[in-house]
Amino acid sequence: MIPQVIQKFRSQPHVSSVNLTQQWDTQHDSPNQSTFCDIPYTQLTRRAYATTPQAVAEGFIPAWRCLLVCLRKSNALSEGADVHALGDAIAAMHDYFRSHDWDITWCDLQVCKPVALLGCAAVL
Repeated sequence: MIPQVIQKFRSQPHVSSVNLTQQWDTQHDSPNQSTFCDIPYTQLTRRAYATTPQAVAEGFIPAWRCLLVCLRKSNALSEGADVHALGDAIAAMHDYFRSHDWDITWCDLQVCKPVALLGCAAVL
């Protein structure tokens, strides 16, 4: 049993076993360790090497900026976000993270610039 999980109740008689699955680690680290546990370590390492400042600037920042703009417009206009642009931004970020590292991307200083330029600190 995972040490952080405390059993607070008895299971029903028809339950034969319980499998605890860790969704996010307790250190609030990247999803690489738990979400991508079925992906070989070498592939995760390739993602880390592929995550260069240029890759972040070209692959992640445009989608990130679009996401922030959509969220800011939805808060400012109270009409809701442009769902097509929002969906495109989320899909682009998903595609980006399939081949690039989560931690290295979010630690890149370029990621903070669109937040500051758009004044989106309240959104986050």
